[in-house]
Formats: sequence, structure tokens, C-alpha cells
Amino acid sequence: MDVRAGYMEGAMEASTNMATPPDEVDNLISMVADEAGLDAAMVLDKAGDVGTKVPTANTEATAAKPEDALEARLAALRR
Repeated sequence: MDVRAGYMEGAMEASTNMATPPDEVDNLISMVADEAGLDAAMVLDKAGDVGTKVPTANTEATAAKPEDALEARLAALRR
């Protein structure tokens, strides 16, 4: 069942990606950015390349006190 679901998800994703022209996506991003008063090209250029690796967490620090790590992340977001 999982293999079939994975195959269907992959096929649907591939067909959706092929059906959406990239220039229309770029136009939509620009239109939304114009409405919000943003320069999308500048923001996207500053973002840099998209990474392909997921960062790993320090298991000792997070395993010892997961609440402290969460509190620190929340405090950083509030600033």
C-alpha cells in the first residue's frame, strides 16, 4: 500500500510541476510582492542557494533539556 501511495504521489507531483509554467509562477510572485511593497527579486537573490542537507541537532543538548531548547527558540523568535 505504501509503495502504491508513494508512486501516486510522485506521479501527481511530477505532472503538477510540468503543468505549471515557471514564468506564470514568477509573475504571481512578482504580483504578490508588488501588492505588499516588496522587491521579490532582491529578497530571493539574498536568500542564496537552497541546501540539500537537513541540519542535525546536537543530541546531547536537546536530549538533556528539550524544554530549555524550546524556550530559547521561543525567546529568539519574540525578539
